[in-house]
Amino acid sequence: MNSTDIENALSKNANDFIARAVEAYNNRDNKAAVINLWSGVLLLLKIWIFRKQPSLIYSRWEDIVKFEDGELVFSPFVADGSYQTVDYNAIKSRFRFLGNSNSLLFNNDTILKDIQNKRNRIEHFVHDIPEREITTVFVKVLPFINDFIEQELNEKANDFLECWDDFLQIDELFRHRLKIMEDFIEEISPSVREIRHGGVELVKVDCPNCGRGKLINSEENTLYCRACEYRTTYIECNRCSRVYPEDDIDIFIEKTGICSECFEEICKNSD
Repeated sequence: MNSTDIENALSKNANDFIARAVEAYNNRDNKAAVINLWSGVLLLLKIWIFRKQPSLIYSRWEDIVKFEDGELVFSPFVADGSYQTVDYNAIKSRFRFLGNSNSLLFNNDTILKDIQNKRNRIEHFVHDIPEREITTVFVKVLPFINDFIEQELNEKANDFLECWDDFLQIDELFRHRLKIMEDFIEEISPSVREIRHGGVELVKVDCPNCGRGKLINSEENTLYCRACEYRTTYIECNRCSRVYPEDDIDIFIEKTGICSECFEEICKNSD
């Protein structure tokens, strides 16, 4: 297996665990939800390490480096499952070793240690944790998963996660993405001063896909909802200049180039 195949296998396993976690959460099987989510988180972190230096996901340094021609060099990665990989504490050490001390991992360490602790109690001890505590820590980890995928793995969460639709249905996660959307809109919106000097005001339309986000024209001839990642082309009314998602146009826009409100107004004025 080459490095691409191995990384794809890690991603597939991460996806499997996260999908199982979300399904278990929706079925109120909170024990399975926490166990699977923690496994998925660890795999996401290992993917980041693997991209930097594959052998660094091994737990023992003697499996990571070797002495060759008078120098220490990284050992080639062996994908036969014979070497133990890093646990959470070792993962944090590897992130620091690789110069990523500002990782979201450390900003979310308290939350991650909490789910790790609950997972350990569930799997290795007596399952004595109140259900409310389990669901609370579960939903707290979801924004970290979303942001780590997008900011540190540099992937779109909706492309990376095979369970994207179900993932997005969890309200705490969706509210987190709404906040990201609002910050994104604020960041790219021209100021009043810029508009007065010829800047084009950002178009904002209610998203027909998620119902809570806003479609904006951040790309040429495309409306985009940062909350749910829905994209569609759009049509501008020739009379009032309002923008309508092309997926949501009616017969009047399609045939006349004007929106239904303008059409009705023209009809009323012609009586």
